[in-house]
Amino acid sequence: MAGDGSKDKYSKKQEAEPLEWSSDPLIRHYEEFSRGFKKNEEPIFTEHLYFKLPWMAEAEKAVEDVMALPSGARAEHCVKAAGGTRASKTSFQRAVVRRHPPYRDKHNDLHIPYACFKTPSTPSPAAIDLSILKALGEPAWKMCKGPVERLSRIAEVSEMVGLLGLGLDDFQHLVDTRGERVQHATLDRLKEIGDLIKVPFVYSGLTRMQKAFETNEQCNGRTESTIRFRRLDWEYEPDRKRFKSIARKIIAEFDKYFGKSEFDLDEDGNLFRLYISVGGLIGNLIRVLRVAAAICIKTKTRLTVLTLREAVVKVIAKSSSWPNQLDPFDAKFVSTVSTETLQIAQSIGAEKGPAAMSKRKGGCK
Repeated sequence: MAGDGSKDKYSKKQEAEPLEWSSDPLIRHYEEFSRGFKKNEEPIFTEHLYFKLPWMAEAEKAVEDVMALPSGARAEHCVKAAGGTRASKTSFQRAVVRRHPPYRDKHNDLHIPYACFKTPSTPSPAAIDLSILKALGEPAWKMCKGPVERLSRIAEVSEMVGLLGLGLDDFQHLVDTRGERVQHATLDRLKEIGDLIKVPFVYSGLTRMQKAFETNEQCNGRTESTIRFRRLDWEYEPDRKRFKSIARKIIAEFDKYFGKSEFDLDEDGNLFRLYISVGGLIGNLIRVLRVAAAICIKTKTRLTVLTLREAVVKVIAKSSSWPNQLDPFDAKFVSTVSTETLQIAQSIGAEKGPAAMSKRKGGCK
């Protein structure tokens, strides 16, 4: 279950028949990353669902457009997707991998149209080099010691596998948590790599990653305008409709497996309660309903308001952390649209979360 909306061969096969898995370790790695589970794991019944939001579609189109450019122009049009936590930025990278999966041809030659890796938490130039080599399937990536040797090998392997794009997820690691200090040496190294391999970099990460581009004119000059991954806005009707549509589709799966749910989106402000609980973040909605599905499987019961409340408390915050110690599915919580309730939703996924709201005088009445 993902917020990237890719209705491809994988999502269709998950319902109808067992998925095929490659015996090649690198290809298997990308399959596991893009599908969200491993071969011997049993995915929850909702995992075949995919949802696409406007900014995800925009980001995917940007990647497709730049990868279709002539080789000399690709590196000049890097893609940048930034947003808050649980805004489905990693899901976007997974979707691109599924569109351009690695494969071996009839001669057993490896092809990696789109390589992707998570930016190391300590992103030194050497760490970035080794991460790229590993993502490209270089079996001796640990043995490439010197910076010149690593750069040369990155260029060679990129050419060998037919690389067209390189995804760098969690790119906020290049900026400290206060959004002040930037790993300038690593940015310069990425520019050096880009000059050599001539493919677009697809950056994705938390909003503070913007500081890296603000302080490096050359990297910024090679990157297109930021595609912002955001939370759905309840007061914006198209967003409200999108949230309801996605929630309905997921809950419909519960009905298939366990019978008609005892949870009605249109009853007693339940849709708004669910929206507040996850802060309008599709990533959080997916996490909450995934946990709810696991509870239903374990208890062999239908989806209920109590099940959803249990999932919200487990995934988002304990009841004691919400204003007045009332989580949105508490019977005493007033589920009317107001400045206070919308502020609670905005706090989900923010630095301090709902706990900060609970400390305000009066809380949410």
